[in-house]
Amino acid sequence: MTWRTALEMFLAFLPGRKEGVLVISNRLIYHLFVEVLGTGKGAKEKRIPSLLRNLPRWKIKELLSAYFSGDGSVERDKLVVSCSSVSGKLLQDIGLQLLRFGIFYRLKSERKAAGELAKQFYERKGRSEDKLPVFDIHYLFIRSRYARKFGEAIGFIEKQKNVALRAAFAKERVPRISSFGDAVLDEIKKIETVKPGFDFLYDIEVEEHHNFLVNDFVLSANCDGDEDCVMLLMDGLLNFSKSYLPDKRGGKDGCTACAYNTHRSK
Repeated sequence: MTWRTALEMFLAFLPGRKEGVLVISNRLIYHLFVEVLGTGKGAKEKRIPSLLRNLPRWKIKELLSAYFSGDGSVERDKLVVSCSSVSGKLLQDIGLQLLRFGIFYRLKSERKAAGELAKQFYERKGRSEDKLPVFDIHYLFIRSRYARKFGEAIGFIEKQKNVALRAAFAKERVPRISSFGDAVLDEIKKIETVKPGFDFLYDIEVEEHHNFLVNDFVLSANCDGDEDCVMLLMDGLLNFSKSYLPDKRGGKDGCTACAYNTHRSK
C-alpha cells in the first residue's frame, strides 16, 4: 500500500502529486505539525521536533534521508553533500543527529540579497528594489569520507541523488581536519558568553574549569556528582524500613551521577 492510498483510505485526504513529492493541503495536518509537533510556523522557525530527536537511529535515518532528498544536494566535482536553510537552528538539529552516525559536518552562514523569485514576489507586493529584504542563509556541508559515510549509513530517497553520490566516491580526498580515534579536533572560532534568562544556581567548583557547550552537549571539567552517587548507592542500606520508604532516591541528579561514575571507573 502506498502513502497516497493509505491517506485516502484511512484519513480521507486527497493529496496532490508532483514528481517525487507528495503534497497535502489540509488544515488538520498543518496544526499537527505546527502546534502539536512544534516544527515551526515559518521557514526561519523550522526545527526538528523534540519528540523526534530521541528516536532510535533507524528511524532518524529515514528522517534525515527524506530531508536531504528534498533540500540537500551533491556537488558535481567534489565528494560533498550539502543543504541550506534560513533556519540556523534547524541545521544545528540536523547536525546533532548526523553526529549519532559518526558523521562530521561544518556550518557556514552568509547574508544574501533576495533572489529572482523573491524579487518577483515582493514586486507584486509593491516593494521597490531598494527595499527588498536581505536574508541570512545557513549552510551545512558533509565532505570527503564523511560524505561517503552519509551515503552508506543514510543516503537519499531519490535514486538520482544516490547515483550521483556514489559516482563521487572516486573523488574522495583526505579531509583537512585533525582526528584522534573517533573524535575530531575542530577549531574553536568564537567563544561567546550567554546571559541566562533565569536566576543563577550556585555551586562549588574549581576556578577556571567549568562547563562549556559544544554542539548541544554540555561538557564539564569537574563533577559534583560523587556525593549524589554515594547517596543513591547507600539507599539500599539506609532506607531498609518497610514502613518509611523514601519518595525519591539520592540527589536530583543521582541516576546521572551513578551512570557517570560507573562509566568513569571502567
